Amino acid sequence: MFVGLGEIEHRIKSLREFGVNQLELACYPAFALGFMPRCLKQLMSASAKGPRPQVSLQVLSSSEVRDRVVSGLADFGLMAD
Repeated sequence: MFVGLGEIEHRIKSLREFGVNQLELACYPAFALGFMPRCLKQLMSASAKGPRPQVSLQVLSSSEVRDRVVSGLADFGLMAD
């Protein structure tokens, strides 16, 4: 669950400090219905003072989420294993 927290912190810092405006997300369907919309709403609220990042959310199976993150096609992935 906590593998990659340093990478997540680094990516968020990049969004804030360096004006990175593209965020690629991949997640398991169960997380796409409730958890991710709440997180994205909070992200957009926090970004109200500056440019909002463009967010792409792919809803995929756990193995597809893992493959996208490993290949660098997604910045973050939430899955159930």
